[in-house]
Amino acid sequence: MQDITVTMESLAEELQPIAEIIGIDKLIELSAFLGGTSFYIPTKKNLIKKATYMAIKKEFNGDNVKELVKKYDLSERTIYRIIQSV
Repeated sequence: MQDITVTMESLAEELQPIAEIIGIDKLIELSAFLGGTSFYIPTKKNLIKKATYMAIKKEFNGDNVKELVKKYDLSERTIYRIIQSV
């Protein structure tokens, strides 16, 4: 196979913003991995949800629920639910 140089201008217009974020080489890798399939990308909030919950559990000291509510923009009820979950 010939070496072909892919440039931003040679990409389809809808792929250019993705290439700007992750780079053309990574877009090509992603295409090799997922090309031709439907792929869902969750919102940032859902993407980092598990990490957020783990941070809340780690930071909870028994007396700082209101601080966690402000820091993570969640309700007290949600903080308590996270803390009590396994």
